[in-house]
Amino acid sequence: MSCIDVNPNPLGLVYMAHIDELWGWDNTNFRWMLLKSPFLPDRATQEFVDDISTNEFTDGSYSRVTTTGTGGPTGTDSLSWTASDVAFGSVAGTETANYLVLFLQVTNDADSPLLVAYRIDRTADSTAFTIKWGNSGQCLGVQQVFSDTQAPAVANGS
Repeated sequence: MSCIDVNPNPLGLVYMAHIDELWGWDNTNFRWMLLKSPFLPDRATQEFVDDISTNEFTDGSYSRVTTTGTGGPTGTDSLSWTASDVAFGSVAGTETANYLVLFLQVTNDADSPLLVAYRIDRTADSTAFTIKWGNSGQCLGVQQVFSDTQAPAVANGS
């Protein structure tokens, strides 16, 4: 289990409209999805999964992943969250993921709010498609979510 960066600037975006949802991080309904180009995160036009799903991977071997190993928030001066690496399994085809998106699954795509979009660059090649988080020392706290001076995201494809 590693810390995750809850503010991925400059390589991503936090959807502030639903940031309060992260307080229930132990909830098992947090999910990940992969988006391909030409997707770009936009707070003004994107709020729910159905606003961005047209850019989701289409290969039949791909499916969304439920977040595992979640914990937090923890801390007193700075709050942080933890989660296991994101393992999509073997994804066939040659689609390239340019964003990894975290959302809260409610009922369907129309009411499932977007939380965070991480900029990644990983092409499917029928091998294990796993996003590994950086070291726990790189995890940012909730105070930094509301500032525009954060360090880069820690999500790395492998």
